[in-house]
Amino acid sequence: MLTAIVSALLCGARGYEGIVEWVHDLPLDFCHWMAFTRWPPKKDAFRDLLMKLDPAILEWAIQQWMFNEVGRDEPPDFLKGISIDGKCRCGILRAHSKAVHLLAAVDHHTGGVLSQIRVDEKTNEHKGSLVLLKNLLLKNRVIVGDAIFCQRDVCEQVLEAGGDYLFSVKENQSNLLRDIELEFNAAPASFSSSRHPRTNRRTTDGQHARQRSRSA
Repeated sequence: MLTAIVSALLCGARGYEGIVEWVHDLPLDFCHWMAFTRWPPKKDAFRDLLMKLDPAILEWAIQQWMFNEVGRDEPPDFLKGISIDGKCRCGILRAHSKAVHLLAAVDHHTGGVLSQIRVDEKTNEHKGSLVLLKNLLLKNRVIVGDAIFCQRDVCEQVLEAGGDYLFSVKENQSNLLRDIELEFNAAPASFSSSRHPRTNRRTTDGQHARQRSRSA
């Protein structure tokens, strides 16, 4: 039944009625392939199953399957990208209640969601990422995110777990942005051309140093 539910959702079905309609429109041999020994059950059975499932256990089982499948044929030193990003769920706005904000880690190669948590209303994606990353294997991974994740504690946690990171830097980190801009502007200057006073030849700073060393 879980296979049927996931397959129906991937094909665009929404809600219990949409899932049941999609499943019952399938050829009988396809239903047998999904391990149904007879025609699939009706709406109430799918609803009862989902209501009784523990979301945390279901997510854990899917996460373990994803970890086993992702990168199965890749060399051990292969550097893989994982993006972390937060979004508000669609269709969950209700009167006198806030939208559900989710933070997910997505594998670049497969597009699969490796892990996902709900961001508490009293915190933000930055603090939520510390919880999300704690449950992920980060060795030989590059964590990619926008400017909200460009925080010292997030970077340190990724490095301590054996991973790397690539985060955007914007105006919300004005001092860091200025330091980076200064470093990039200073790099070309160290290789700027100039004329040597004796030979009247254009040289780089490195050539000046070698010529001064020879003179000494």
